[in-house]
Amino acid sequence: MAGWADNFSYDYYARLVEAASRFLTPRLFREVPSLRADGGHLLLRHDIDCSLEAALALGRLEHDMGVRATYFVMMQSLLYDPEQGDALRELRDLGHEVGIHFDCPPEQRGDDRAGLEARVRMDCHRLQAVLGEAVTSISFHRPVESFLRGPLFIAGRVNAYAAELMTWYISDSRGSWRCGEPLDELTQARHGTLQLLTHPIWWGREHLAPADRLQLFFRQSTRHMSRRERAVFDAILTATMPGVRRNGLYAPPPSLLRQQPPLPREADRPGLAQRL
Repeated sequence: MAGWADNFSYDYYARLVEAASRFLTPRLFREVPSLRADGGHLLLRHDIDCSLEAALALGRLEHDMGVRATYFVMMQSLLYDPEQGDALRELRDLGHEVGIHFDCPPEQRGDDRAGLEARVRMDCHRLQAVLGEAVTSISFHRPVESFLRGPLFIAGRVNAYAAELMTWYISDSRGSWRCGEPLDELTQARHGTLQLLTHPIWWGREHLAPADRLQLFFRQSTRHMSRRERAVFDAILTATMPGVRRNGLYAPPPSLLRQQPPLPREADRPGLAQRL
């Protein structure tokens, strides 16, 4: 069933946060173990699937609003380099939490919990080296079934998909809200903790449809790449965001194309094509 996808502008996101904050207190995932069980909490969560620049833009907006959120970063991403950590350290300095957005490899999506947790710890240690602080929370890019509405802790880190954090959960997955118009959901105060998940890639100064947003991102990121580099990048983008295909017919105006710098060329990212 299609969801609501009429407004993915920063102005609308600010309205969502303001509406939820009227009766809920924004919290970070690292604070979950010490929160009161009777609720009244707002967990603002951002999964960084594609773009650190998009995440930082949203983080600055939230900082200007006086709220903190948790940003989950992929340490194995081929679309951005998390160890070029200026954006992540700025998110930290703005008061946000930075955790791991873990994309479990196919060979470990079964019952090998020890092996999976070992990989999670490796990613956490890499991110800790970038941030200079402990990493205490994790979300899954493609949730492992046994951890979906599962335990509160995985590898000693707070699991964003824990059962107690999913009782009131709304998400803009694939660039649409399955709950319908989210302001309607947020203006009806409910008991408990709300987890509001957004993906920074879908948001911008003005609204764009998901397929057009991915096309804009593709054009911004590849405008200095060779044809082969663009093909590799396109394949990686498709694999990372399998639910939405970029609209190759959409031609973003030059003003939008100039809003963020291109990602590094393949020549500056050793092994990019080989790791596809």
